[in-house]
Amino acid sequence: MRALDGPGDVLVTTVGPVERFGHPVAAAAASVGAHYVDSTGEVGFARDLRTRHYQAARATGSTMLPAFGYDCGPITAISPVANLIARRPLGERIVAHVSKAAIGPAGGPDTSERAKTPIHVVARASDASGHVIAQAHVGGPSIYSLTGGLLAAAAARLVDGEATTADVRPLDAFGLGGLAALCAETGLRPVPR
Repeated sequence: MRALDGPGDVLVTTVGPVERFGHPVAAAAASVGAHYVDSTGEVGFARDLRTRHYQAARATGSTMLPAFGYDCGPITAISPVANLIARRPLGERIVAHVSKAAIGPAGGPDTSERAKTPIHVVARASDASGHVIAQAHVGGPSIYSLTGGLLAAAAARLVDGEATTADVRPLDAFGLGGLAALCAETGLRPVPR
C-alpha cells in the first residue's frame, strides 16, 4: 500500500473484516500522507484508529475518516443538528434509531431495487433523565447508494483540499456546513415532521 499511495492521495477502502485487515491499510495511508476513508460499521476499529494512527496522520497531513458509510454517516451528520436544535453541548447523550428496508439478493440489489429501498434516520438528543429534547429526521437513497455516495463525495473533497484537520471525525474534518453539503450531495434530505 505504501508504494501505491503518496501525499494527498485518497485511499477509499471497504476491506473487511476491518478489525483484522484495516489497520495495515490505515497505517500505510497515515505514514505517507494519503487520506483514508472507509465504510466500516465496526465501532471498535474507528475508536482504535485514533489511538493507533492519529499521530502519524497528523505528522504527514493525512486525514483519517473511518465509519463513513451508511452505518455511521447519517448519524454523524444529524446528531450535531439535533444538539444544535436543543442548544445543548455536543456531549449530550444521543440516541439514534435507524430503520432499514429489506436488503436485496446476495451481491447487493441492482439500481431498480435500490430505488425501492430508501432510508429514514432519526437522531434524538435526550437530557439526563432520558426525556427527548430535540430530534432530527433525514431520508435518502438506499444504504448501498448512500454509502457509495458518501465515500465518493468525501474522497472528492479530500482531493480538493477541503478537509480542515487530521482528525477522525467527519464533523471536524469538513465542519457542520461542509458535512451538511456533502450529505445533501449524496441524497440525504431533512424529512419534515
